[in-house]
Amino acid sequence: MLFFSRSKILMIQVAVFIGLVLVIANLWSERTAAAVPQVSKTPINLALDERGGLEMLLEVDQPALLNKALINERRAINDAFRWADDRPRTEFVRTDGDDSILVRLRSKEDTDKALPLVQALSQPVDPTQITSAKTTRVVRVSDRNIRVTITEENIKNILKPNVARSIEMFRCRIDPNSTRDLNFVLVGDKRFLMQIPAVQNLDDLLPRHSGFLYNVNLSFHLVNEEAASSDQARRRAVETGRRLPPGEIFYPFAASSGKEGGLIVTKRTRITMDCMKDFSAVPAYRNREAGTIFSFNAHCTEAFGSMTAQNIGKRYAVVLDGEIIAAPTIRSAVRDGKGFFEANFTDKSAEGFACRVKAGAFPVKLIVVEERNFPPS
Repeated sequence: MLFFSRSKILMIQVAVFIGLVLVIANLWSERTAAAVPQVSKTPINLALDERGGLEMLLEVDQPALLNKALINERRAINDAFRWADDRPRTEFVRTDGDDSILVRLRSKEDTDKALPLVQALSQPVDPTQITSAKTTRVVRVSDRNIRVTITEENIKNILKPNVARSIEMFRCRIDPNSTRDLNFVLVGDKRFLMQIPAVQNLDDLLPRHSGFLYNVNLSFHLVNEEAASSDQARRRAVETGRRLPPGEIFYPFAASSGKEGGLIVTKRTRITMDCMKDFSAVPAYRNREAGTIFSFNAHCTEAFGSMTAQNIGKRYAVVLDGEIIAAPTIRSAVRDGKGFFEANFTDKSAEGFACRVKAGAFPVKLIVVEERNFPPS
């Protein structure tokens, strides 16, 4: 017969009570959970073997990722030749196989000029390490041919952030408000396991299952200020099917903007999702509303600088998936590629919007390797 002291019995009772308090939130309905204090309504992650759920093994499409890297490298080579003081003459610069580029010059002398230019493009994979491997391996294979190959170390370096962004993409799209107990596990260099408790079908969370890897479409367009003075008439023209002037398009305001109608903007723009380097939420502070800050890559920084410098006092529309989120006024030229705008956001909606944009910016294809369902135990 076992004997427990009163102190041990008391400790056991306290431990059982604390355990019940922590897990009871998993049994509440959403309405009940919303009515209790925050400290006691955070569910515990009970893993798929108890609540059941969906498990998916996904893989970054490495060939597609490498193809994009090769396109960028080829563009860099062509630019290096174009801006060289003593420009080498080429016959072609093209991809050759899955991981290399072949550069063919017109003569041995042209190859002599081209080789140091191409070699200068090969940078350390990790600039902080003296002995770091290079991003590319440059080999002169003949008097007129240079082969540029992406190194294994660089391939891993490219895969790592893209896997991380893939995880962020799914977390944002499936759980933008951080209310689900999603679990992600890295599997090798290019795969990750995603577990969604208490869900048997991804269609329940993402209705467009066949296209759940779709990219969010974000773009910045100059507003036609002349048309803005007669928005109502222009809107009627759009709704009744009359044609807009060439090069213009009508976008409605998003419901979240708190505005009705829409604006006519220039259809063509150079500021798109491909420009985005960072996109983050900024919480409300004192008299400033919640908003988002953004930054562009080097190429689009120049384009945005020119656009803002030439259109001070006018507005640009921030268009997300065909709806205007905001239309801030250009106060001055923006030369550093960074900006901020408000859009009737709360702190939470600003975070959700930034999360959605960052997730949608992921351009690489993902492959579903395996998908399994686990019923509740």
